[in-house]
Amino acid sequence: MPLLVKIALRNLLERRARSLAAGAIIGVGALVLVAGGAVIDASSRGIRQAFTASFTGDVFIAEKAGAPVSLLGLASEGGPEPAPYLSGYRRILAYARSRPETRAIAAQVTTYAGVNVYGNENREDALATVLFGIEPESYRKAFDNLTLVSGRYLRPGEEGILLSREEEEALRGELGVELRAGDRVSLAGLGRCAFCARDVTVRGIFAFRGLDPLEAASGGGLHIAYVDAATARALRWTVGPPSARDPWSFILVRLKNPADARRYIAGLNGWLATERIDARAGDWKEASGGFGLIADAMRIVFAAGILAVAAVALIVVMSALAMSVVERTAEIGTMRAIGAQRGFIRRMIMVETLAVSLVSGGIGAALGAALVGVLDLARIGVTGSLPRMLLAGPVFRPVVSASSVAWALAAVVVAALFAQIYPVSVALKVEPVRAIQAE
Repeated sequence: MPLLVKIALRNLLERRARSLAAGAIIGVGALVLVAGGAVIDASSRGIRQAFTASFTGDVFIAEKAGAPVSLLGLASEGGPEPAPYLSGYRRILAYARSRPETRAIAAQVTTYAGVNVYGNENREDALATVLFGIEPESYRKAFDNLTLVSGRYLRPGEEGILLSREEEEALRGELGVELRAGDRVSLAGLGRCAFCARDVTVRGIFAFRGLDPLEAASGGGLHIAYVDAATARALRWTVGPPSARDPWSFILVRLKNPADARRYIAGLNGWLATERIDARAGDWKEASGGFGLIADAMRIVFAAGILAVAAVALIVVMSALAMSVVERTAEIGTMRAIGAQRGFIRRMIMVETLAVSLVSGGIGAALGAALVGVLDLARIGVTGSLPRMLLAGPVFRPVVSASSVAWALAAVVVAALFAQIYPVSVALKVEPVRAIQAE
């Protein structure tokens, strides 16, 4: 064992109480960072899974436009408008199906309508709703996210609508009419398609299985219903491509491994450019539009609070180590008086700091991982749609990743090494005789 390491370890043993105190603070800092990192990771995972499993898929393909396009339509100054139809739909669909990474594919047409009780001619009573026009079989394979409260799912080729339980309750509260499966409702187009109208049959009342991220991010102000694609097209003013018999606005792809999304999107966009198809692929954040950004902003605020607590812990670590070095000014002066060089003393204290921070940080990280494991086993229930989205569902299930442990350990070690630089420099500037006299 090198002489420098022997001296450093001996010093730590002789100052056992101070070493343990500094180590305890470092351990607490590592614990906070690991536990906080697990919560942040759970939040990121929960938001992504909520959108990809319920609405957006892992890959979102839409026609290029002069404004941002999302599943909710085309962003414009006057409000959202229906997104243009995909001009190369069949070619894109065939290519996506040929990719081995693809697990499921669904097509969608989005439009907007006021939902009203059949026979009620007062348009002011209609409830503004985003309509997702779908092909039932393929959509259900990609997004099996609905639980039928009453009625049944849409069938291929039939007209109809699936209303959410929240929208049915809102209509009941507004009009005093309870809608059931088999009842008729009137759909009135909105915006430029105000003259469009359609009467359809309620096939079922549904609730989202687990979490509706759009409802959570909008604070309950957004209603979504599912209709057959023909009904959705009839309530749009945008015409389809001349060659398209049944045009679609979006293709949504679920991957076997969501981690492949970035590579898949890059390859797909390259193929679209080569084939001169005026469309582009994006991820779930693009598909969710502003809601993905809102969810990200809330997650960032949530993470900032955790990181603020961790920052305070690191500051305490740095202060404790700085004080420990300052208290050794006389010892450092004595060592210099008997011939120890400045570089030797710097390296000795660095080895001591490194040993304390690695051991204590490792113990703290292990305790943090254990705490996260206990929280996971406790299966703490989460109430409220927004907390559920931020904490990955109705049950809080944090998971420690190797990267969060490594990051936490690296952070406390770097903070500890950084903390001893300035006080060591100050102590070395003190003349040996004055340092000994101070003792």
